[in-house]
Amino acid sequence: MSTHRKASTKEAGNKAEEKAKEWYLAKGYTVIRQNYRFGRNEIDLICSKDNLLVFVEVKYRTKTSYGLPEQQLSEAQKLRIIAAAEQFILETDHKFDVRFDVLSVSDTECIHFEDAFH
Repeated sequence: MSTHRKASTKEAGNKAEEKAKEWYLAKGYTVIRQNYRFGRNEIDLICSKDNLLVFVEVKYRTKTSYGLPEQQLSEAQKLRIIAAAEQFILETDHKFDVRFDVLSVSDTECIHFEDAFH
């Protein structure tokens, strides 16, 4: 039973990431990478637009009983995302501005939190 639940949770997460990818593409961004990993750290999406590099954490929830999706990002998660972003910047020799976004995805909408953390 728990295996089925994990599979459906993973599937929902994948669908949310695809929806987020489509959202950024529709806004004129280029999606450079999806699910970039550095060690145990992962960035859901890395996008660019006008020399700006955007690291995106996608948060999906069907209910808000545990809080809003964008509130579910802990300080430890932020630090892991930043560490992975720093590695990506080193690998690609990116020299322009960067931003960290959170995209809250539900079945009905995407809510964009631009420059959500540093």
